[in-house]
Amino acid sequence: AAVAIKNAQLYEDERRRAQEMAVVAEINRTISSSLALDATLDAILESVKTLIPYDLAEINLWDEQEQVMRTHGRGADPKYAEYSRSKGGVYRLDEGFTGWLASHRQPLLIEDVTNSEVLSVIDRQTFPIRSHCGVPLISGDELIGTLELASYTPGTFTESHMETAKTIAGQAAVAIQNALLFEEARHSAEESASLFRISAIAASNLSPDELLQNMMAEICTLLKAHLGLVMLYN
Repeated sequence: AAVAIKNAQLYEDERRRAQEMAVVAEINRTISSSLALDATLDAILESVKTLIPYDLAEINLWDEQEQVMRTHGRGADPKYAEYSRSKGGVYRLDEGFTGWLASHRQPLLIEDVTNSEVLSVIDRQTFPIRSHCGVPLISGDELIGTLELASYTPGTFTESHMETAKTIAGQAAVAIQNALLFEEARHSAEESASLFRISAIAASNLSPDELLQNMMAEICTLLKAHLGLVMLYN
């Protein structure tokens, strides 16, 4: 009987490992097929759910300039996505599970959040989470963000789930970093093109009113502004 139990455990470990590798391969395919950040984050969360069931999930990315974590990807409950956006989706380093993960750069497994020293900042009356599984996303020595899962049932996540999340996190960090670099390069190219068009408008023979109108349209596009105003000194 002991041999049979051991063989069953070995089989389960191998099956889980094969599933992990399949998910990592899926993330690899995502990297190859799309460098769009939103598509990458959605694919990661969908892939994770095939191995680790969750009720809520989010991917937060590190904002080096502001020294905060910002939520960019949300999974499962669409009401939570609306709630997160309404709250701004920003976590300081001393705030909630996300802040803990970012500051400690260590995995965080909580069987029951009601008994946890690390406190959640989520409105638990609306979203009564009971267990949490989170891992930092690190590429080399650089903090990219966090991958976090939550369940409405205590004890949902196990050490096995945590190991799976850690395995996925390594590849996910690379995928996200590639998508961020792509977004940065695309933004730089768009900025250069806008500046070129603004220079061309400035050197044109348009009337003063047309010149200012066209320049403001380009500047608003460049800065993603809804309204622009030019005031002339008289």
